Amino acid sequence: MPFLLERIFELSSPARLSLLLGFCYIIYSLIGALYNVYFHPLSQFPGPKSWIAFPILRHIAAARGLLDERIRTFHEVYGEVVRYAPFEVSFITADAWRDIYGQRHALQNWAFPLLPGDDIRDKNVAGVEGPDHARHRKTLSHAFSEKGLEEQEPLIRAHVNLLIEKLKGIATSKEKTDIMKWYNLTTFDIIGDLAFGAPFDGLKNAKYHDWVGSIFKNVKLFPFLRIAGEYPLIMSLAVWLMPKSLVKAKEKNDRYARDTVLERVNDPKKHGRGDFMDSMLRYQGQKEELSEAELISNGTVLILAGSETTATLLSGVTYWLLRTPAALRKVTDEVRSAFASENEFTLDNATERLPYLLACLEEGLRKYPPVPSGVPRWTPHGTSTPIAGHQVPPRTIVSVHMSAAFWSPRHFHEAAKFHPERWLSESRNNPSSPFYNDDRAVFRPFGVGPRACLGRNLAYKETRLILAQVLWNFDIDLCEESEHWNYVNEPRAQNCPTTFEIREATINSVHNALFSGLSTCRGIVEAFIARIEAYNPTINAILTLNPQALAVADDLDQTIAAGNTTGALFCIPVLLKDNYDTDDMRTTGGCLDLANSQPSVDAPAVIALKRAGAIILGKTNLHELALEGLSVSSLGGQTLNPYDLSRTPGGSSGGTGAAIAASFAILGTGTDTVNSLRSPASANSLFSVRPTRGLISRAGIIPVSYTQDTIGPIARTVEDLATALTVMASVGYDESDNVTSLVPQGSRNVDYAAALRGGSLRGVRFGLVEGFFNRTHSNETTPVNEALDATISALTAGGAKIVPIKAPTFNSTDIIKKYDTQRFEYRQEMDQYLASPSLRGSHPGTLTGLYASGRFLVIPSQYEYVNTALVSSTQNTTYASKKLDIQNLTLALRTVFANHALDALIYPEQANLVVKVGAASQFGRNGILAAVTGFPVVTVPAGFSPASDDAPKGIPIGMEILGMPWTEGKLLNLAKHAAAVRRVRKIPTLTEATVETAAYESVPIVVPNRASVPSPYPLGKL
Repeated sequence: MPFLLERIFELSSPARLSLLLGFCYIIYSLIGALYNVYFHPLSQFPGPKSWIAFPILRHIAAARGLLDERIRTFHEVYGEVVRYAPFEVSFITADAWRDIYGQRHALQNWAFPLLPGDDIRDKNVAGVEGPDHARHRKTLSHAFSEKGLEEQEPLIRAHVNLLIEKLKGIATSKEKTDIMKWYNLTTFDIIGDLAFGAPFDGLKNAKYHDWVGSIFKNVKLFPFLRIAGEYPLIMSLAVWLMPKSLVKAKEKNDRYARDTVLERVNDPKKHGRGDFMDSMLRYQGQKEELSEAELISNGTVLILAGSETTATLLSGVTYWLLRTPAALRKVTDEVRSAFASENEFTLDNATERLPYLLACLEEGLRKYPPVPSGVPRWTPHGTSTPIAGHQVPPRTIVSVHMSAAFWSPRHFHEAAKFHPERWLSESRNNPSSPFYNDDRAVFRPFGVGPRACLGRNLAYKETRLILAQVLWNFDIDLCEESEHWNYVNEPRAQNCPTTFEIREATINSVHNALFSGLSTCRGIVEAFIARIEAYNPTINAILTLNPQALAVADDLDQTIAAGNTTGALFCIPVLLKDNYDTDDMRTTGGCLDLANSQPSVDAPAVIALKRAGAIILGKTNLHELALEGLSVSSLGGQTLNPYDLSRTPGGSSGGTGAAIAASFAILGTGTDTVNSLRSPASANSLFSVRPTRGLISRAGIIPVSYTQDTIGPIARTVEDLATALTVMASVGYDESDNVTSLVPQGSRNVDYAAALRGGSLRGVRFGLVEGFFNRTHSNETTPVNEALDATISALTAGGAKIVPIKAPTFNSTDIIKKYDTQRFEYRQEMDQYLASPSLRGSHPGTLTGLYASGRFLVIPSQYEYVNTALVSSTQNTTYASKKLDIQNLTLALRTVFANHALDALIYPEQANLVVKVGAASQFGRNGILAAVTGFPVVTVPAGFSPASDDAPKGIPIGMEILGMPWTEGKLLNLAKHAAAVRRVRKIPTLTEATVETAAYESVPIVVPNRASVPSPYPLGKL
């Protein structure tokens, strides 16, 4: 260090000054980054900390053309509101449309910063404010009215007819062609004729006019203009920083716009032709008169807004029709049956007779919106602005991000797929339609309020006419090189590893990658296998991988190619807890004595997952036979918590919990007899649902307790959890599990993903179960209490009412002692399972035989339980009294809900942190209340303990939300809002790094680490 200082002082004065200034700038930037992330008024809003700290990342993404894709990803991770830059917040809800853009709430327009010397920002309808905006809009209103467009119909039809003529020539030659280019030539010719009485003759010459080419280049200036405005010190260098070709394109664009407008204004032969310029000139000499500069500026805006955007929609919908053959056949048949001759087409009857074509265009606008980003607005000075239930500080740039909103599974069923049917009247009006609950109010591709797009009518009429005539005249096919057209800048060869980021991936992000061509199904599966190979040797969560997983993925890729994709879990990799029967993998319960037990049929829940398109990627370790919560087994060894390798992952579904936290799959399954779905969710910052007893068939699951067993999903997001629950519950009534007969008719075939839409915390009454806390101060309990207190504060801030519940009945230790039925039911349930005729391979015939083999693991704290179970049954007199006690407890629980008018109970899943490896038991858990009463529970992440050497991000802590029977939809909705007001999930540091994906010829074999069983748990001892 002294040597370094000496060298610095040896430098010349200017060099020392430069070094000092550079050092000061670095310190200033770091202080600014810390302020932006932690102390800025917008720090309450979730978002990527790196982008918030260093806004240059946002501009780099924009310059690379990746900004909208990144923001869509942020919304998938952070929810409906995302702060993605120091002063910018993005929303994706219908309420936000109203609050930002609506007639009564419209915020100030936001204009792009300009190059030095640019003076047209406030001279066109897109940029002016207040009375000036109304003046500009009035001068253009006639041109876009029904009457105005009717007057221009012959002109529009002439250009469309020329397009068809040109395409017929190409069809005769049987050559390939770029339909996007022809759409652009057509729309630019139409708008040029409508605006200036001067088409660009693109169709005639089969090439772009010079001005059109300069317009395309001019659009690329926007990110650079934004950088210049964000960093005023480099404003003067903006021209130098930008590519010279773009600067020249802008100059050429401005010059041509001026010359074209003035030529049209000064040509008396073109006066009175009823075009857009006539509409603007009709107010000359009146107070609404537009100046020459305003006419030029509006002309430029009209050309861009009325051409490329329309061609983009036509290109997008054509691509998705070609990728969806069933929809293409249906719309083609509709068009050809509606008209006997192409001469019958008009702007109006192309609408009246073609409802499915209109639905295709709406779905095209949703899947491929011409303006995929948000239209930014400023919040006003001096006061916060309420937007979608959030108070947004002054001078914040806010917007509704269109593609993020339109692609979100929060709003649309199977949002990643192209489903024109969602826009038909029967889907809107029929409650049995899968699209009935789509939130169409969020779909506003032309905006809302006083600044909504003037050209909406023209766009719809023009696109309907063009698409209808193309489909009427031609049979079209997608060229092989265009299979991934919408990711043209990121081509993917058939056998190349995926470029899709699978860490923290969701159902929706996988479907977007698949159906947009960014990845293949095989590529998705290979990527997850690569992560398992990289990280499973450390956490030991996987027992076996499905040898058929890649073959199943290949079959699904063929389905995509044929356009026949179906199922809410299409190509979604799922990991099963290894107590689910599968006909293609052994089902062991983690027990050595069941290592060769092979079911010949899938469990009904597994059948439902496969039917929905899921790929069963493999099976996870568990606490042996699901009897405790340490997740250690004689066959699989000890699974470790990826957040802290010195701790267990909860259990008994701990292998699933650790695997999903580490992004080994999109979601997983578990079982729950006392805590076993909720404990691993809590310990791994995940979501889980223990459904009402009977909602999902338990047939084909290695059992423990007839009274207390349930099964369900575990996921990283509540949206994925809801989709998985919908699929698993679709089994319905199953005669192999008679408790499924308890499901009320109104709770059958429920779409739980739809139940997530709408709602809020305002007015919700949560009962806080005080008896489920351990308020003793310690390193193991205090972090839990602090996390729950912070969550409760967030719920209260969100409008919820917290009602303390201090009934002595709610004591987990007492409930287990008095009501737990496992020891009476375990032997009988297992004997029945082991004697099942569908069970093949070598396996014990009875539970007694299993424990006589010496090939098992029971932790010492359970010796008494297992030994008692082996000599007990439901015929014991004590069993009947316990069942009666459970009825009384259930009644007491219902009474608490009624007396306090509660929506749900909340409490920590575990009153202390998840225990260390080698602990006597997973003590402190609170799952028994739901287990014995059969009430549903959703577990949500509630926070983390302080970071430590063993736990770099802290140890996850979870909260249970318990509701009345059959209210899973309500609980999931509450969980969504609870997670939104306090977003706490983090990816484990251990598995945070990306893993390079390889191309696998076959599924590798995973060997669990059996030697990892801690010494306090001797094998074969009871």
